[in-house]
Amino acid sequence: MGKKSYTINNWKRRGLKDDYEKIYDIVMNTTKCDLCHKVFDTDKNRCMDHDHITGKFRQVLCRSCNVVYKTKRVRIRKTNTSGFINICKEKNGWRFNREHNGVRYRKYFKSKIDCMCYKIIFILKYKIKYREVIYKDVLKR
Repeated sequence: MGKKSYTINNWKRRGLKDDYEKIYDIVMNTTKCDLCHKVFDTDKNRCMDHDHITGKFRQVLCRSCNVVYKTKRVRIRKTNTSGFINICKEKNGWRFNREHNGVRYRKYFKSKIDCMCYKIIFILKYKIKYREVIYKDVLKR
């Protein structure tokens, strides 16, 4: 297996869902980091940055910027790391986090499905107007 196919297979395993050939050419022809503009001294110093939810390619970073960029991104998206509103991935499971009428509700679960079911029960219990939003969205289609 050549370097190119090994690299592309590695990206597929890590969740990249884009035009692999095009991205490979971009990454290999990039000479400096897109954030700090440091010139790459080796191929191992290049990192292909992608969105872990959508799988789309974002930019080419050096290893130091990739580590810093990951930690900053987690802080920005901390309230929604699962892709679902009010549900967040934690170290040992999942967290439902919602503020309603000035009260913060926070509950932890071992599985994502349990957390999502609790969210539905919470919406029904407090009669939050999610149903109206969903109903209006269905009518638009």
